[in-house]
Amino acid sequence: MENCEILKYIQGGFAEIAMSATSLLFFCRLKAVYRESRVIVTIFGIFWLLIAGLSIFVLVSVTASE
Repeated sequence: MENCEILKYIQGGFAEIAMSATSLLFFCRLKAVYRESRVIVTIFGIFWLLIAGLSIFVLVSVTASE
């Protein structure tokens, strides 16, 4: 490949989207099951925000090597 660095950034971007989307689906299912317990929904909502926020480091930490 001529420019593998661009491909690594694209792969990192898709990994970031996949992690956030997968954890959001889990949170939606958890919210449907535990809709009466605000404590559990709040705790896992905070967890989802942390996962979505910290997943940006996946893109930052991607390095390309030949």
